[in-house]
Amino acid sequence: MNKRTVVTESVHVNSFTISSGFLIGDLERLTPTSRVIAIQRENPEVIEENADFNSYPIFQRELPPLLPPLSLPSVFHHHRNEICVDSVTSFGASTASTIQIGGISYIDAHSRVKHIRVLSDEQ
Repeated sequence: MNKRTVVTESVHVNSFTISSGFLIGDLERLTPTSRVIAIQRENPEVIEENADFNSYPIFQRELPPLLPPLSLPSVFHHHRNEICVDSVTSFGASTASTIQIGGISYIDAHSRVKHIRVLSDEQ
């Protein structure tokens, strides 16, 4: 891949969390992953112990096989060695996601999130 330079006027992103990122330029390969257990309690309290990923089947399941890549005959000619972007605005990126200005040859992103809500009546 012929790597190019990015020229941009401005980038505004409010937040990046949980294994997310902001990339500028061309990239050959990206494989972000995240595993999250989010516990929301109606009555906040300090929890001393970490949650155990092995307790939830979502973190043990086999991923389905990837679809074969599309093979489209194509040729790209970049007349300029620059990627020109006026401005980028985003609220944010989270949980193995990426905001990128540029090209990428291969991406394989995995994110598994288990949300648990504990209400006052259940405590």
